[in-house]
Amino acid sequence: MTLGKVHEFGLALCSTCALSLVLLGGEFPVPVWLTVAAPWVSMGLRLRGRAAPAGSGTLLGLASLLLGVTQIVVGGVPAAVLGGGTALIGLLVARVLTRTTRAHDLQTLVLALLLVLTGAVLNVNISYAVMFVLFAVLAVWSLMTRQLLEGAQETLGRSADGARDVVEWRFFAGTGALSVVVLTVTSLTFFLFPRIGFLDLHLSPKSKGRFPGEVSLSQSPLALLGDDSVVAVLSGVPRDAFIDGLYLRGGVYEVIGPRGFSRAPEPPVMDSRSLRLADGPSEARYTVTLQPFAGPLLFTLGPVRNAIGTKGGGGNPNFKTPISGINPRDELVATRPLASVFRYEVAGAISRPGYVPPRDRKVDFAEQPDASLFLAWPADVDPRVEALAARYAAGARTAGDKARRIRDGLLNDYAYTLDFVPSVLSDPLAEFLFERRTGHCELFATAYALMLRSQGVPTRIVGGYQGGSYDPDTGDVIFTGQNAHAWVEWLHEDRGWIVDDPTPTPDAPRATLSAWARMKRRALKFWEDQVVDYTFADQVTALRSIKDLLKQVPPRLLGGGVGAAVVVVAAVVLWRRRRRRQKGSRLDALVAALFSLLAERRPGLDLLTKTAREAVALCAGALSEEERRLCQRAVAAYEDGRFAHRPWPEPEREALRAQLLSARRRA
Repeated sequence: MTLGKVHEFGLALCSTCALSLVLLGGEFPVPVWLTVAAPWVSMGLRLRGRAAPAGSGTLLGLASLLLGVTQIVVGGVPAAVLGGGTALIGLLVARVLTRTTRAHDLQTLVLALLLVLTGAVLNVNISYAVMFVLFAVLAVWSLMTRQLLEGAQETLGRSADGARDVVEWRFFAGTGALSVVVLTVTSLTFFLFPRIGFLDLHLSPKSKGRFPGEVSLSQSPLALLGDDSVVAVLSGVPRDAFIDGLYLRGGVYEVIGPRGFSRAPEPPVMDSRSLRLADGPSEARYTVTLQPFAGPLLFTLGPVRNAIGTKGGGGNPNFKTPISGINPRDELVATRPLASVFRYEVAGAISRPGYVPPRDRKVDFAEQPDASLFLAWPADVDPRVEALAARYAAGARTAGDKARRIRDGLLNDYAYTLDFVPSVLSDPLAEFLFERRTGHCELFATAYALMLRSQGVPTRIVGGYQGGSYDPDTGDVIFTGQNAHAWVEWLHEDRGWIVDDPTPTPDAPRATLSAWARMKRRALKFWEDQVVDYTFADQVTALRSIKDLLKQVPPRLLGGGVGAAVVVVAAVVLWRRRRRRQKGSRLDALVAALFSLLAERRPGLDLLTKTAREAVALCAGALSEEERRLCQRAVAAYEDGRFAHRPWPEPEREALRAQLLSARRRA
């Protein structure tokens, strides 16, 4: 393989890696992914000796700078990193497409490195670690081939790009070894360098909040919109509670209609006793590791007795985000939107659908000023909904009886499916109840809440996650976007808000993580704990562990090991230096004999500024056919030994030198 092709391929891979590293953070729109094609277009042009017009690169660079500045002006200081990333992407693409010299290649690598550093803020996913390792290997590859090309050009002339067999397995082995050294030094620097949180300096990208403020029944269900990415991990949850079914409670929706539900513009102003969740059948103390996807909203398994943040949540891992408490919507919230993974401990009950605690706690809901909010009946509800509720709840006197009978009716008469697609301009709720009779959880929750309201029972819909997957190795429960669910809370006369779920669930056993999923989870956990949330306290703990470990090693053994390592390294360095010196002196002797012959054939010609190949070409007319073949063999022996690290056998090289000297003497 030619050296030029190896360099171009490595540079294209390196640039693509830097661009992908930033784009995988999800902060840029999908069309920006087209920029990853630029390095490969550039490689195709350079292999043909071409490049994009310099003017096009200038226009692209100026446009990207203007766009980045605009993002900062519009978004303020919080958009500084995103604007800088936009500018760097444009500058890198412009430089890649218009490069024509080795200096341009170096500028490309510098811009790629700056983009990687920007990606440390824009991409906090584990994909950053994978792409960073690839970038380190490819950057070393590109730098080494660039240096080899410069050296080859000095010796071989302008045809260095096409020189064959210059790159072989030793080059790739050396590149890999050097990359390991670079990554090791980088890792040590990361774990020893003081922690600095860029996000706490208000240089964070756009908000990660994606928890929906409203849900339309005309759209796809939440379980289909979510992917398999982890949203929360719970530790310390009893396995029996997992088997019974967990409901990870999130946001509350008070406004309910036949086409969906949403959060009220202003939370209700009510007595705190009226908003309190009813007790669950069991108590637990568990830890939640939550991804920053819902602003300040924190998820729980039921009513909260006490909650405290333990790690993360902000831009600086040294400072944990405080928990504000329970807000007027009966939601647990932090003092500010989460900017990174947040870990918090919760002590409280674990709710179970339909469970009514045997504890008296009188709540006079009718005296509260916002009672109408949870009993509101939209004017566009199909009248058959109220009639169906009256038929199900016939004879029931209490809120508990009404809830049980309506829930049983929905569970018995309707089936669950994710394939519900409502007709155009139809009433999704009426179509579900009176035509399809199959639907997803949002339809069941809306129907249940409205039917209870028609019977005078205050209700609200809750969005969150249900079920989850169990990790048998650690006992953790993992919730992903595919566990998204919606259910109902209704107000009991003297127990408070009761968690209830009218959606039929399959009778299949609870999900358990596969071996591959558990391995993936370990990698994600290591990334979150040891990289994203790596704090100064973790550094101190690691240094103390190393100190304690060294104390256990006998001083003599430790000193002897260090001394032996120094001796071995020194011996290897001296051996390599001596071998390189011997090799260089032998090659220099061969070149000296060659130039001596050429100077004899073309006296007065300045050959000191020429490479061996150039000198032979200049003197070709003054050489005999036999002498030309001899000089060409000498050049090949010199180039193989100097650049390809493939030295000719010593006797053959000495024979060439002797023949050159003999030819000079014959002259």
